[in-house]
Amino acid sequence: MCESVNSISAQIEVLSKEFDFLPSIISILSSADKSKESKDEIIKKVASFKNKLILCKESLSVMNGLNYSPEEQDELYKKNLNELDSKRYLNNFCFMSKVFQNA
Repeated sequence: MCESVNSISAQIEVLSKEFDFLPSIISILSSADKSKESKDEIIKKVASFKNKLILCKESLSVMNGLNYSPEEQDELYKKNLNELDSKRYLNNFCFMSKVFQNA
């Protein structure tokens, strides 16, 4: 379980960096506003921003659960939480039965 939590945390960290569009947008707008940078520089910044959007779209396409509505996600969460509780109960039961067998 810790492994999946760590991977989810890592995914969220990566996605939060990938989805930070504001600096790119500000850079493009300020370049266009100042007119000091060449048209080629602005085109490069826009292309870079477009590539960032493509990477974000690809990242979203591989994330599990995005195809579910919030209500469906809540239902799956509750179902999986109940399943986890059941497995923990069974593990405790097995542990206790081994303790009593060895006693």
